[in-house]
Amino acid sequence: MLGVRMRSWEDTVLPASKAKLVEWMQGLWLELGEREFQTKVEVQLKTKTKVEWKRSEAEGVLKGTIGYTIGRWSAEKWEGSARLGTKRLVAPSVWVEPNPEYDPWERLRDSGLWGKLPERLRAEWGAPPIISIAHLDRAEAVQYAAQDADLCGQVGTLFEGMRRELTATSEDGQRGAWVVDEEDWDR
Repeated sequence: MLGVRMRSWEDTVLPASKAKLVEWMQGLWLELGEREFQTKVEVQLKTKTKVEWKRSEAEGVLKGTIGYTIGRWSAEKWEGSARLGTKRLVAPSVWVEPNPEYDPWERLRDSGLWGKLPERLRAEWGAPPIISIAHLDRAEAVQYAAQDADLCGQVGTLFEGMRRELTATSEDGQRGAWVVDEEDWDR
């Protein structure tokens, strides 16, 4: 309208908000990788007991969400048997770019992650960061806010002039294109 194309709020705050969320998820994910949050599983083999450590469900949710948010390596695909010497690589691991439409907040909500976290980690890490202008650096936030306020003021002035023109009564008594009853006039 004024010859200006302004970045949308989402385009402005989403990259910084996603970065803050990824930072939160990575820190939490590293802590969940520690033994105290894993489950010890003993598997009875023929002659001995094998001990395995199973990661928590929350750790898996975080790992997947981080990968889909910032990109990830795909899993290699193998076929055949190593024991028989027929194992061969069918598809190598490749870099998978993140989908810009992927919503990590929705994934975390839908997974019920918060309820799966140990109480100590919930208290220590707090809730996940939300989409907010607070994650921008101060200069970028001020620039966006000032431009938004300036353009809103200019558009408001432009619309006010158009409204006056359309509702005015001419010298010969003709009313403008829009008829506004006297009780609805701005005072």
